[in-house]
Amino acid sequence: MALKIQKEFEMRIHEQFYTNVHLLTFSYPPSEAFTAVFKKDMFVKNNKVGFQQVTYYLLDILDKNVLKQKIPTWPLYDVRSENEFRNEIMKYMNELNGIYEDANIPIIATSHLIMPGGLKFIKFMCKLSMFVLYQHLQRNNVCPTMLLPLQPSKRDDIIREDTDKIVRVASTINKSVVDIMTAFNEKFDTAKVIAHKMMSELCATTDLHEAHESKLALLKEKLSNKKRTETVTIGIDIPATLKRLRLLKEKVEKAKKLNSYLESPLQLSYNGELSSITDLMRKVRIENNNLNLTSLLDSFNFLAEQKCLEVKPTSEDHLKNEIERFRELNKKLECSLQRTDSVYDKSIKMLNEL
Repeated sequence: MALKIQKEFEMRIHEQFYTNVHLLTFSYPPSEAFTAVFKKDMFVKNNKVGFQQVTYYLLDILDKNVLKQKIPTWPLYDVRSENEFRNEIMKYMNELNGIYEDANIPIIATSHLIMPGGLKFIKFMCKLSMFVLYQHLQRNNVCPTMLLPLQPSKRDDIIREDTDKIVRVASTINKSVVDIMTAFNEKFDTAKVIAHKMMSELCATTDLHEAHESKLALLKEKLSNKKRTETVTIGIDIPATLKRLRLLKEKVEKAKKLNSYLESPLQLSYNGELSSITDLMRKVRIENNNLNLTSLLDSFNFLAEQKCLEVKPTSEDHLKNEIERFRELNKKLECSLQRTDSVYDKSIKMLNEL
């Protein structure tokens, strides 16, 4: 049982040593040689190279200028330089307790440096790492009220002095904690008020956003229905519209022809198909694809002379009937001309609208 407790105690020291040195590496980047050997539980067994690298690294952090004077053999090249290095380390360690009042580095035998490993050696290295870390914190004013572990003493005055020091430091820490807590509570209360206000504004904004989204969805639905209805209506009306447009186009073409006839009363345009007419009398009326009114009258005279002999003598009653018939035809012709004028006016109006 005692052996187990001792083993656990030793492992805690190894862990504390590793933590101390590892913290220092954040502020003081180590060399590649140091990084190659530094690891957890590195001194459970003898580790000569690890001892050399870690010890020099810690003392270099403590005081770089003094180290060059106290350890001139570094870097190490052979066995002789290693022996000199151990002697220089022993001498420098003894001096540290005199230079620094709070160093309290344990005295270690030279044999422990020859075979660096085990409980006594790790206690020595842990104390050294604690002392270097403490000096680093004091030097950088990280924790000015920090205390080193108290040293046991039988003298009442020393115990009283240490106790008073602890009380003063504890009082300072307490005051700092109270000040920090007060400032924190004030800021926290202010933050809570701001947070509540932001939550209220966020809720209002969320409600407004949801209302806008609902309106937007309704508008999209109406727009979609309207587009669908317009598409269906357009799809139904297109054939009828095209049919009306075709009919309108035909009427416009007829109106154009009629307009050309009315603008040239003595020269009437005609369809090219008249070229196929075989009647000699009607062909006489064709001149350069135009129908000439003078030529037409001459043709009528020619036709009258031809038909004069073919026409049988008529009675007076027959002539009256023919005259009456011609009058009716003249009336119909006038009505047709009126309708033609009306159609022409409507056509012109439709053309203007198009």
